[in-house]
Amino acid sequence: MANISIETQIKELISYLLNQESGHTPENLYKLIIEATEKPMIQAILKHTNGNQTVASQLLGISRITLRKKLKQLNIEK
Repeated sequence: MANISIETQIKELISYLLNQESGHTPENLYKLIIEATEKPMIQAILKHTNGNQTVASQLLGISRITLRKKLKQLNIEK
């Protein structure tokens, strides 16, 4: 993977979304980006922790209860 910070990658993605050739600027950009990143982030963390929700919640900086709610909301298999 390239040595580019997450912040830089997100800025580039937002710039791309705002400058699409279609001339259509997406609405609810905040929601769009959160929805596009939250599920794969949680899935990657759970894979890294071999499904250990306690460790995953610590890595994510959220409570285990919040993680369990997110798993249900995002339809992520435990």
